Amino acid sequence: MDTETLPAISGRKSMKFPAVILILFAVFPAGAKLFSQDLSGLNFKHITYREGLGGNQVFSIIKDARGFMWFGTENSLARFDGQTLRTYHYDINDSTSIKGNNINTMLIDRQNQLLIGTDLGLVRYNRNCDRFISIPDSGISLKRRNVIDLDITKDGAILITYLYHVFLLAEGQAFMVPFLDLPSEKNLFTGDDYLCQTVVTESDHVLVFSSRKIVQMDLLKHVAAQREHNCGVIHNVSVVSGGRYLVSGSNGLFLLSLKDFSIEPFSIFSGFSDFAKYEFWDAFEDPWGNIWAATDHNGILVYTPGRKKMISITADPYNPKSVNDDFVRKFYLDRENTLWIGCYRNGVNYASLTPAKKFVIYDHVPGKNRSLSSNSILSILEDKRGNIWVGTDGGGLNCISASGGEIRHFRYAGKPGIPSDAVLALMEDRSGKIWVGGYMGIIALYDPDKDTWKMITPECSFPGCTGKHDIRQIFEDSRGKVWIVTNGHGLLRFDPDKQRWDSYTTLNSALVDNYALTILEDENYHFWVGTYNGACLLDPETRQGRSFIYSEKKADGLSHNWVYSLYRDRKKRLWIGTANGLNRFKPADTSFIRYTTSQGLPGNVINAITEDRRGNLWISTNNGLCRFIPDSSSFWNLYQDDGLPGNYFSRGACFQSKSGTLMFGTDQGMVRFDPDDIKPDTTIYPVYIKDVLVNYRSYLHEAMCSESQHAGYLVIVLPFGKRSITIQFGTLNYLNQKNNRFEYLLSGYEENWISTGTRREVTFT
Repeated sequence: MDTETLPAISGRKSMKFPAVILILFAVFPAGAKLFSQDLSGLNFKHITYREGLGGNQVFSIIKDARGFMWFGTENSLARFDGQTLRTYHYDINDSTSIKGNNINTMLIDRQNQLLIGTDLGLVRYNRNCDRFISIPDSGISLKRRNVIDLDITKDGAILITYLYHVFLLAEGQAFMVPFLDLPSEKNLFTGDDYLCQTVVTESDHVLVFSSRKIVQMDLLKHVAAQREHNCGVIHNVSVVSGGRYLVSGSNGLFLLSLKDFSIEPFSIFSGFSDFAKYEFWDAFEDPWGNIWAATDHNGILVYTPGRKKMISITADPYNPKSVNDDFVRKFYLDRENTLWIGCYRNGVNYASLTPAKKFVIYDHVPGKNRSLSSNSILSILEDKRGNIWVGTDGGGLNCISASGGEIRHFRYAGKPGIPSDAVLALMEDRSGKIWVGGYMGIIALYDPDKDTWKMITPECSFPGCTGKHDIRQIFEDSRGKVWIVTNGHGLLRFDPDKQRWDSYTTLNSALVDNYALTILEDENYHFWVGTYNGACLLDPETRQGRSFIYSEKKADGLSHNWVYSLYRDRKKRLWIGTANGLNRFKPADTSFIRYTTSQGLPGNVINAITEDRRGNLWISTNNGLCRFIPDSSSFWNLYQDDGLPGNYFSRGACFQSKSGTLMFGTDQGMVRFDPDDIKPDTTIYPVYIKDVLVNYRSYLHEAMCSESQHAGYLVIVLPFGKRSITIQFGTLNYLNQKNNRFEYLLSGYEENWISTGTRREVTFT
């Protein structure tokens, strides 16, 4: 693991701080959909001027040896750590600033130093002092100092390509020397020719690409082959399998073979419709053999050889996770198979290509019938036939066929059908009929065998009851009776055999509140009821019960009165989800154990709870999804960054299918997954020191540039009287920063590692 540490921090007089070493326990689950299934469904993140990028035209991208991402734009250089951007601009009055604002190309040399080609020449980044060093040429006067390309030879020498010149910077040298001068090479290049790219081959030959010709020569400039081309302006050249080269140009995408030095239009892409209209800016082959091509205004084209299929990835204004620009300039695939895309108008896009998660997302796509009618999900049900029913807020009811190939929409029409376009509750009874509940107290009963609807208006004995009460849950108990949980008029119970309704309210039972939210049956045919005024355990026969209400004076009591979810696990433990945390009921003394974000939950509003085959609880909250292992009190949180449709989950919108797959509803669609397929990523990501504050003043830059530094560690000498030091740190994890956890050890003072959780700083006094 490549980390920056502080193995020695010392101070004068009484202040002595021994070694501080930080290690990251990052639980990072990559969130992309399966690569082999849906390339067009990649979840892209975006970095634009809104996030602090200095310019929206991105010409170059690279990851350095420590793991930082660097973006070269038309107006600045930017460094990205997964959370924040550091932008560098040219300052004519500061010789240590980056020379030039137009960042064309970047390269990491064999000493892991970052070299940058700008519109004003070549610079090297000094990471210790966070400064830049200009690299001079050998004195030749250049009219145009715009560096357009960089490459490296096997012995570590750097090839620097200008518009009409190529220079060579030998490893360890402070200045570059001429290698190729176009005006002097009249036997190779014409007078109006100019350079586009230089590429070092496996045999350490140099391929020189000009606006008219391709020349292959060795480092002594012995020409091995040459030919003219019709690629137009060559924007990029990349090597692919078989030792061939993809040439991206203004006239198309071409394939160069060194065996016979032939160059032809890339046949796969030339067969694509309107190929002649496409200008290609970049192309590469990924580890799976797929060919990616960046076009000028038609987005990204991907050819998958295994499926012999061409896929088009374009900006979708209705999908915030799509690429945000169809004018694509640059690709960069890092070591973790995260694809970084530089755009002409909208900054940087990036997404993971690694097939890590198996989330299936159902959402609303405008204009597409085979999508949900709304993204706001209120209720979920899988029936005996395997069909999935999805109730939405404002979009009515959806039925996804068992095969997944068809989605049927049901909308409120004022006649027998769904009771409203807001479907709050779904239930399939033992006869196979679907109960649908919504606002205003009307229930619809759907018979799938006959494809007919029947409207039901429950009878209510509550004084003043109008029947217009929101239905929060419909539940069939072990005796076949149907319970209707209402928000305002307590509980209604329907006996199908006797066709009789009964009601349970605060006036005729031990129900703690008439604003009920959820219900759960136990093994004694008693019912737990969650309300806006706590929970109660109700005996329906005697109408007696016991209430559990939040009290500030009771630390082992219920954590909040708003009870949104109830669940009884396979070990018969009762779990109660509230607006302020999760509670486990202890029947021995009728107390509760509380769990909140302080213990590891992603959010304190517990909207739904279910259990997987292994006995793990899955808990949806107002800020993500949690897998909780009760026996070890272990939390693992998942977020939108992991591939979920959203972070805000809907109350009660949860269902476990017969096969064990889990379904949850959010405000941005429904997610379905097999919990056995969702595993934490145990990768330990690079940790780095962001700053060192002494009495709230930054000392990091001063310390890094001081002469007291030693190889491998940082020394900070504290002035006398300074009594506080704060170390701020981070991790270079680009797809999910929320799951990073940190520990530190103050060597010589503490024996055990101390967790900071997600907190990214530690203070010593």
